[in-house]
Amino acid sequence: MGYIHDTGMTAWIPASVGAYYGGTWTFLAGAELVPSRHRAAAAGWFYIDMPALIPHQNSNSYKGCRIAAVTLYYLVSNANLTSLTAYIYAQSIPDDPTFSAWPAETELPFSYDSHHNTAGNRLTQTCHALTLSLATARWIQGDEFLHVKLVSEAPAGAVVDFYGMKLDYTLRL
Repeated sequence: MGYIHDTGMTAWIPASVGAYYGGTWTFLAGAELVPSRHRAAAAGWFYIDMPALIPHQNSNSYKGCRIAAVTLYYLVSNANLTSLTAYIYAQSIPDDPTFSAWPAETELPFSYDSHHNTAGNRLTQTCHALTLSLATARWIQGDEFLHVKLVSEAPAGAVVDFYGMKLDYTLRL
């Protein structure tokens, strides 16, 4: 049997699998016919939680998928956002069938891409491809999952369309 070590793998995670909180979110296929989650104009906090769905997790060290970066695609229109911060979390999956509490999240360090490294650049009225590069690429174990959160505050007129997330990873089998 052969060996696979491919450093150029990507996976697209559509907006439809995320969880959306704060404001009114609807499914929308815009003028470009790209499916998105659309947040109607309204003042207040909101956040998006996207699971990093990858095809191969492995309980053996250095096998499966090694995530290096994620890119989030979104559009801000009508008014700039007040704030927007991203987080990447690893979370263990309970292995005890009678677990009493879900394990705590572990925040993973990352850096923003050069265009979004200042907060003001993440808030503007335009299309964004916001790349978060992990400080240390992470092999995803068989008993954990990753998810990415965008936490934001919007003024009354701001509209947000979220298109999805791209994962860049190494596949080793």
